Amino acid sequence: MSNVRPPRRKQGWWSGLARHYQVAIVVALIAAAGGIVGAVAAAAINRGSGSTTVIIGPSAGHSAQVTYAETVGGVARTWTDYTTGGGSEGPPIGAFSTIRVACRIRGLPVPNDNNSWWYKLASAPWNGRFYASADAFYNNGRVSGSLVGTPFFDPRVRLC
Repeated sequence: MSNVRPPRRKQGWWSGLARHYQVAIVVALIAAAGGIVGAVAAAAINRGSGSTTVIIGPSAGHSAQVTYAETVGGVARTWTDYTTGGGSEGPPIGAFSTIRVACRIRGLPVPNDNNSWWYKLASAPWNGRFYASADAFYNNGRVSGSLVGTPFFDPRVRLC
């Protein structure tokens, strides 16, 4: 039996790169193609297993949508136009329902306390096309009880 090893196969430039450089190159290529494929990439290296995960995100110039859980204190009506509290009427939000909102914006003040904050509704069936007055929500983490004395809006919710 011989102790002669077979010749080592020459590594190509790609396989010779450390895994984190390979990931960086893939991420850069996907991000550069963002205008074509409409995606940017983020990569995470799981050092424990040596695996690499590339996550394709939203198009360049847009961030992943962050939403916030908010609960209404009664049935809330929804509208396409927050500046007039009108436009097309959408499905109402059921009493004491918790839904996802995308952001807050100033619009038509409600008559009882002049609260002009509105939420853009992210949950289905509104899907970002409808708004509801923030006055109908607890805005403080509560999910039941009276709305009297609750804040005009949840300060955690970003501006639109």
